[in-house]
Amino acid sequence: QMTAECSTLEQLRQKLVEIVKCPVCFEFVGTSVVQCARGHGVCAKCKERLTECPLCKAKYTVEASIMLASIMEQFPKMCDNQKQGCQALCIQEHEQFCEFRSTKCRVSDECKWEGTLNQLVSHLETQHREIPIIKITNENAINNYDPFLVFTPSFTFKKWKPVIAYDNFFWKRTEIDDDRKYLMIKFYHLSKGKPQYTFYAVQSFVKSNLKYSYSMKASTNNIDEELNQGDPYCMVVPYEELFRFFSTNSYLYYDFVVIRESRKQ
Repeated sequence: QMTAECSTLEQLRQKLVEIVKCPVCFEFVGTSVVQCARGHGVCAKCKERLTECPLCKAKYTVEASIMLASIMEQFPKMCDNQKQGCQALCIQEHEQFCEFRSTKCRVSDECKWEGTLNQLVSHLETQHREIPIIKITNENAINNYDPFLVFTPSFTFKKWKPVIAYDNFFWKRTEIDDDRKYLMIKFYHLSKGKPQYTFYAVQSFVKSNLKYSYSMKASTNNIDEELNQGDPYCMVVPYEELFRFFSTNSYLYYDFVVIRESRKQ
């Protein structure tokens, strides 16, 4: 019964979306809708270059429809990403988590690719095969490493690693700077749709009987921010601790796992 009701509501939503689209540019007509003598509407921007209705050839009326404008004012606007393929209404933080929102590749400074979130994985798999995506399907830790030449004076290291866990995409950001004398790691969740889970990345440096571990809550905030030592979402490892975990070949080995928790409704 509930499934049938949801299906009916979705069909109604799709019909309403089509009704409030401008027949010229196919975007939301907005509150400045202009009508012809037979009641067909276009957006004010398209009306500027029209002398007659594109649907019935009738002339446009001078009077604005107060009732229709009031309805449009209350109607949720279309997602700003509709030109990229999104057909959803902008409701409940939709645009923040829209799968058609713009994003860019971060695996190297040389790559200038920009596209939509739902195109990102395909780009990484075809254009950056040398940088494999870390794929996690359960809560078992995987072993990985980063090569750091930290013994070079004024060494700076910055790396973005793509991660897919439980069908969700993440960026794992790692930075190290000799001037600041610590390593920082932050985990970003690029969610397609409003997140149903809270994700945590647990990174553990292990060598013999030594272990340094930290649980990072995945951030959905500004991914272009500058990392800072006081960020509770950021793993910060001082140099004096970090040096204890380097291998003889200057590699830093670690265990990495992603955990998810259901969000409270």
